[in-house]
Amino acid sequence: IYGIIHGQPTKPLHTEAHTATKPEISNLMISNLTSDGFTISWTAKGTFESFVVDVTDPNRIFETSEHSVSETLRSIDISNLSANTDYVIYLTGLYQGQHLQTFSAFATTGICATAGLSSCRLILHH
Repeated sequence: IYGIIHGQPTKPLHTEAHTATKPEISNLMISNLTSDGFTISWTAKGTFESFVVDVTDPNRIFETSEHSVSETLRSIDISNLSANTDYVIYLTGLYQGQHLQTFSAFATTGICATAGLSSCRLILHH
């Protein structure tokens, strides 16, 4: 950018601008479904401060369990849940003090054993 003072051009002005890229969560997966729990895993691009995993049943009969997960981890084992029960899982990344991107998934404890499977997993894409 050039300016003009009294009809004369000034020296050029230079500036740089950078836009911050927000981190992203993807590939939410529920695996290792047992009669009383499961494993939740995900991938993340960029740097989050931490993650929050909330687990509740759709009818809100049981108390919601909230789990804080370190920014360096990408999975958490959830246990001590009721057998043969539907659950809703919410995964949220924290970035600059704000909740960023909330993913949800559904899982049923004991579903693999009921189906006669030794293990199974659910892969969810957002």
